[in-house]
Amino acid sequence: MKVHPMFKNTRVVILIIALILSIIAINPQFNQEGVAIRSVNLDSAAYDAGIISPAKFSRPLDYEVIEYINGQKIKDSKDYYEMTNNLASNITMSIKTDKNVYTLITKPNILIEQTGNVIEQEVNVTELINGTNVTTTKIVLVNETIEIINGTEEIGLNIFDAASNNIRKGLDLSGGVRVLLKPQVEENQTITDDVIDRSISSLEQRLNAFGLNDVIIRKSSDLSGNTFILFEIAGLQKKEISELIASQGKFEAKISNKTAFTGGEDISYVCRSADCSGIDPNRGCGRAQEGYACQFYFTIDMTSEAAQRQADLTGELSIINENGQQYLSEPIQLFLDDQMVDELNIGAGLRGRAETRIQISGSGAGQTREEAMTNTLANMKRLQTIIETGSLPVKLDIVKIDSLSPVLGDQFLKNALYTGIIAILAVI
Repeated sequence: MKVHPMFKNTRVVILIIALILSIIAINPQFNQEGVAIRSVNLDSAAYDAGIISPAKFSRPLDYEVIEYINGQKIKDSKDYYEMTNNLASNITMSIKTDKNVYTLITKPNILIEQTGNVIEQEVNVTELINGTNVTTTKIVLVNETIEIINGTEEIGLNIFDAASNNIRKGLDLSGGVRVLLKPQVEENQTITDDVIDRSISSLEQRLNAFGLNDVIIRKSSDLSGNTFILFEIAGLQKKEISELIASQGKFEAKISNKTAFTGGEDISYVCRSADCSGIDPNRGCGRAQEGYACQFYFTIDMTSEAAQRQADLTGELSIINENGQQYLSEPIQLFLDDQMVDELNIGAGLRGRAETRIQISGSGAGQTREEAMTNTLANMKRLQTIIETGSLPVKLDIVKIDSLSPVLGDQFLKNALYTGIIAILAVI
């Protein structure tokens, strides 16, 4: 068989080889079904079941794909949401993916409300007596609270229709959020590349704490030499992300206007599980001047150095009696970005004591009880993340934020395909 002269041309041969290698790399899949897992929310039912977020910069076809839920075939995101919406609490679900089979137990969405009654409660109190810490049992008065189940929490998976090839679409095609951040430059301050690099690293840590990894953060600059941070998240994300990345997140706990500990390096552990975080069972939710307000709490573990600093500060305080209880003469004040978010009395038993585990609290509000609880838990999660990851080296301003719809990208791809077919036909 005679070979056409065109195929003896070196450039044509190289082109054919390149096309073959490209097709192998793209690895097109036909009739691809299922939904791919983009990320997993921390402490969700899916997270507890062992489902993890994909590795950073994974190829589209490497994402874990959900194929069945409770034995029902999942073809696309519509099937997924039909199976996961309006679930009952504390039921067992089976999720089969292309890599594993998981068993989930749905979690109830619990509201904690005050009944308006005051009840007696037995607590352990540690007091400093003659230089020795003595733990005794006391009866104290607390607000009575009740737990109300308000539906079911989402199972905690962020998904998208399974990819049919390994082409990584840009944000303009896949949809998502693009944010342009500019460092705030104080007087006589220079923003170096090291400051920008550390800011990017801190932002990545914050997003990892939210279970997000399909994120691109990079430096950018304009013709005038101004430095920016460009931030892209594929897929539709929650509005609190913009607050999370723009906030410097400088957390400080102060006693007598002196810093006892800060977020980041002073913290060794931040509780996110239900047994030591959530809506405060002793304070719960109640009516406020405008709507409702709820209180949250979570525990943290400090380093021994931070605990000793706190002990040195509390050792200088005196003990006072208030409503039949003994407290130190100065409270501990919690500051976030130089704004006080809460003030807590310190039990007399903690005077001069290097206690590494303490409880952090705060609040949230809303027009309805459900909205107040949602906002309170969002505030808690944000504060947990900031305490865990520390503050940004510099404050960031949001210069521009764009929300891009995947619908426009799909339409663009269709138009490009039609244009290519017409061009080929015209050449033929």
